[in-house]
Amino acid sequence: MAVKFSDGGKGFLGRAPRPTPEQLAARKQDAAASKAAQLRKQQTRQKIVLGGALVAMAEAGDPEAQRLRDRIMASLTREADRKAFGM
Repeated sequence: MAVKFSDGGKGFLGRAPRPTPEQLAARKQDAAASKAAQLRKQQTRQKIVLGGALVAMAEAGDPEAQRLRDRIMASLTREADRKAFGM
């Protein structure tokens, strides 16, 4: 038997059923996953902005930024990472 919640816009016909414990757990898990995804996006954005700032400073001639960029580049060990920078 289907539960009817509306009479076609004329008003509410009854109380909504309470969520099951499984539904509550799923909602909690979804909220946690959403929060974690949002945090990862924020961290990724921070890395991109900082990397861009470092590159811009190094290209502008800042010797400290150039040294830091060179140190970072020298520490790249994965071939795919080195290729991304033409190394």
